[in-house]
Order: sequence, then structure tokens, then C-alpha cells
Amino acid sequence: MKDTPCILVADDDRDDVFLLRRAFRRAAVHCDIIDVDDGQKTVDYLKGTPPFDDRVSHPIPELLLLDIKMPKLNGFDVLAWLRGRPDLDHLPVVVFSSSPFEADANVARNLGAQEFLTKPADFGELVTLAEAIHERWLANPGRTDFLLQRFLQTLPCHSGVVQRQTRTLAKI
Repeated sequence: MKDTPCILVADDDRDDVFLLRRAFRRAAVHCDIIDVDDGQKTVDYLKGTPPFDDRVSHPIPELLLLDIKMPKLNGFDVLAWLRGRPDLDHLPVVVFSSSPFEADANVARNLGAQEFLTKPADFGELVTLAEAIHERWLANPGRTDFLLQRFLQTLPCHSGVVQRQTRTLAKI
């Protein structure tokens, strides 16, 4: 298992994904950024359906950065899908959108997003935001518990015993 956190970026704007990657590098945040360009691919990735079924190449992310306006399924649809997935309830979702509307932020939070961030127009602000995302969501003490849970999910046994042991270990 790698120590480098994995971020899944769901955004159909290739320029935004490029700039986000640069911002994380400029901020000296060491992480693997995997991107998908529509909401259906986001769901497929998280479910582990082909072509995302190899969890070595396509690991469960430790953070989902989710745009709202995407083809096939929008970000709200992805959030609604996630709401019904208890196996992914540990996955923090940060909506990262160009929408400045508070109504969009409220809908996203009501659907389970932990945070709503508006994409900055300035690259320097994007670097600062990358640092803040790292500190808030990837460099926190809960990261060890998440890595343990992710590791246990890779084991062939998915019985209730493993799930109960995971909950017990998380309490320690």
C-alpha cells in the first residue's frame, strides 16, 4: 500500500484539471491525482467497474473533488448515488465548482458533500486552495484510520466480521 494519498477529480474541463494538477505540484502536495471527465465515469470508478476494476491502478480515493456541471451524470447525481453507498460513507467529497451560487452549495451539502469550494480565477489562489485541501482532508490524523479501512477492503473476505473488526479498530 502506498503512503501517497489518492484524489479522484471529477471534472469535464481539461484545463481546470491541468491547472489543479499544477497547483498541487506548486504547493508541494504529494498525491496521486486521478481524473474522470463525467459523472458516470465517477460512479464507475468508485464502483470498480471496468475499466476501473483494477484497484492497484485505480485505488479507492481518499478524497473526491467533484464538479457540478458534467455530462451524463452531474455532480448532484453523483452525490445522490453516494448517499446510498454505505461502503463509501468514509469518502470525503468536496464539491469544486465554478458556481458562485449559494443555492448550489446548499444542495450539495444536503446531498452529503462535506465542503463546497468555488474555483478561483487566480492561479496563486488555486495553489493556496490546494494547500488548504491537503491540510484539511489529507494530512489529518484520521488518515491512518482511512488507510486501514482501505486496506481491509482489499482483502478477499468481506464478511461482517471484517466490518466489525474495522469499526472496533477505528474506536481504538
